[in-house]
Amino acid sequence: MRGMAQSRKGSTYSKNSVLEIFGLLWEETDDHHGLSIPQIRERLIERHEIIGDVDYQAPSERTIREQLYWLARPENTILERPIRRIDAQECEDEGITDYTPGWYMSEYLTTPEMRLLADSLMLSRINEDMLEELSNKIMRLSGGKHALLQQIDHITAFDHYNNEFLSTIEKLDRAVDQQHRVEFEYCDYNRDGKLIPCQYKDGSVKRYILDPYRLVYKTGKYYILGHLIGTANLIAFVADRIHHLEILEREELEIPLEAWREDGTLRPRSDSLPEGHEQMTSLKRNHRSGISNHDHVLDPVKFIRERPYMVTTASEPITMVIKENMLTNLYEWFNDPVILDEQCGNYIVQVMSPEMAMLWWTLQYAESKSVYIIEPQSLRRKLYRTGEFLMSSYRALPF
Repeated sequence: MRGMAQSRKGSTYSKNSVLEIFGLLWEETDDHHGLSIPQIRERLIERHEIIGDVDYQAPSERTIREQLYWLARPENTILERPIRRIDAQECEDEGITDYTPGWYMSEYLTTPEMRLLADSLMLSRINEDMLEELSNKIMRLSGGKHALLQQIDHITAFDHYNNEFLSTIEKLDRAVDQQHRVEFEYCDYNRDGKLIPCQYKDGSVKRYILDPYRLVYKTGKYYILGHLIGTANLIAFVADRIHHLEILEREELEIPLEAWREDGTLRPRSDSLPEGHEQMTSLKRNHRSGISNHDHVLDPVKFIRERPYMVTTASEPITMVIKENMLTNLYEWFNDPVILDEQCGNYIVQVMSPEMAMLWWTLQYAESKSVYIIEPQSLRRKLYRTGEFLMSSYRALPF
């Protein structure tokens, strides 16, 4: 009986070893560093010794070889990470000297890709424990020989954060996908750095109802772009200032995305219809059936990219003169600037932006004396009035 039990246990270990080999290659190999079959068997024994599994029976080298060939079949590839053997001649032909012969699994995320994902956490307002947990998940997901050994630089959490942030993101994604309205509280920071819900004059907490269209990332923050019920405007809320969000699963969008032009304005409503009711119903019906006019329909990503700051009012052409030293800033802030003319290192440029966002951008670089707004006149007047205010505010200061 004992022999039969050991036989069954050995058979079980043999079946499980294919998963263990997969995990071993995932964590400890990459395109230039492999493990030989004896090394794989040795590593399996070491792992079971570490966890105190004294009855473990390692698979034979022949079994490991068969399982490696099975894992290497194209139809068995997982997450597009093929398993192959290091080709020493190929490495030498490529001038690679730091390689280890053996079987390997290609990395799912390269080191630069992993760094990019991890560094994005730095801008998230989540607590220290969640930052560490997500960083570790990114490293483990990436796989590769150094994934568990290399340390991502310590990321310090913000002092003030919203514990509901990740669940809010998950719910917003679901609401956008299912085309349901959401309801939530929206918060501002008080003097102590605590998020306090916005209130009416009588002290009651405001609740906002939104048709959500898309989560977007801009200037270090996540925004939810949508239509605020009770208005005819697009609006963007900062996701990490949203509290107590609920998906209104029985309520469809009041205004679908297709009802908005690409500039963020609503399409005209028919005067013969009651307040656009039939037109909106038609747009909803077309959206569900997949039949809609995609020409000039709002593209949330494009809409956000043409704004240097998160302002949802309509964009308009802004014409300005910039010096050559501003070209880098121009292309870093604007998605599609147009160079109209160039004379003696001065460039006449046109961009699309809301006036208020452009006002902030121009003031940001005012000290460089490298930006001059030509049109529109309304923006020039705003800049002049802002300059007057600054002069009056600081006139008495010694220089």
